[in-house]
Amino acid sequence: MSTLYVVATPIGNLGDISFRAIETLKSVSLIAAEDTRHTQKLLNHYDIKTPLTSYHKFNERSKGEKLIERMLSEEIDIALVSDAGTPCVSDPGAIIVRLAIENGILVRAIPGASAVSSALSISGFTNTEYTFYGFMPRKKGECIDKLKSLSKNAHIAVMYESPHRILNLLSVLDEVFPECDCAVFSDITKLHERHFRGKPGDIIKLLSNDEYAQKKEYTVLIDIEGAEDTEENPPSYKTEEAMLLDEMFSNDISMRAAMDSLVKKGQNKNSLYKASLRLKEIFRGSDEL
Repeated sequence: MSTLYVVATPIGNLGDISFRAIETLKSVSLIAAEDTRHTQKLLNHYDIKTPLTSYHKFNERSKGEKLIERMLSEEIDIALVSDAGTPCVSDPGAIIVRLAIENGILVRAIPGASAVSSALSISGFTNTEYTFYGFMPRKKGECIDKLKSLSKNAHIAVMYESPHRILNLLSVLDEVFPECDCAVFSDITKLHERHFRGKPGDIIKLLSNDEYAQKKEYTVLIDIEGAEDTEENPPSYKTEEAMLLDEMFSNDISMRAAMDSLVKKGQNKNSLYKASLRLKEIFRGSDEL
């Protein structure tokens, strides 16, 4: 009987892979990888010669069906890997796993490094209940609605965010839960791993002064217990960076227009200008601002 192995790979440090994962990748007939070029570096490091095939979010259904057909007709074993961490967790894979189950193919998990569990272990939060939400919606209104729905649960919320959108997420958090406790981790296990703790506004300021902020992937934890949304109470911003980001994304205007608008509302022009320079440094090379 064929087996589909769902194999966790390192989230940054190539040493964070189990012996079982290496043995599995060597023993299967084929490895279905989210990005074959990325996975090839891992295979080269451990002298794994197993052939690769591409399996990503744009071909999940069609490629998944073809791979299942091969497993049934050729009775081969296949390993499924993502670029980092465990497939199917905010990464492609769920469709082929479902297809395998529906066709009577055995599915085995080969566990390994996880950004979620790693971040939780070093967060310092004492609440042991948590929910993983993956990536928040990109549109601000949808993101606000999603975050407000979290207030009904007294637990830790864990989410991922990209380097070009981390300040957007923190800005919305500063609006909805300005007093919530946050723990933000970037590039866990990598060379430039960073930890940021505090209120959303505090972390915006810290990231504004971090030269690596635009080069990292983020895991964000927020302590929902005791956090109150500010629907009835206007947000009390702590940083000019937060004010600028909110003004920009709320009204879909440029940085310059956001500064002018805030000055008209009574904010200090010089402070806003300095904040804009810090934000531009963060977003250098990006079209976000």
